[in-house]
Amino acid sequence: MRKVKPSGPLRLQRFDARKLLDTCLGTLREAGDARGITFGTDGLPERLMMEADRGKLKDVFDCILLQALNLAQPNPENGGPSIICLL
Repeated sequence: MRKVKPSGPLRLQRFDARKLLDTCLGTLREAGDARGITFGTDGLPERLMMEADRGKLKDVFDCILLQALNLAQPNPENGGPSIICLL
């Protein structure tokens, strides 16, 4: 899974960024679990409304999360790292 840099005109819309992040984490959680890596979103508010280009922001979240997953190294002392997502 490799994402490219978003390009083109912005199409702004109002939406809940928390739901978008949860969607992006859905597929990466499985890959992380297989490597002993957990993703946490407990620090985020229940609703995080924003106005942005939803598709482009999803691509940005996907790129950041995939990079974080690729860089995370299992820690033999505590079983595995956790990646905490904060917006």
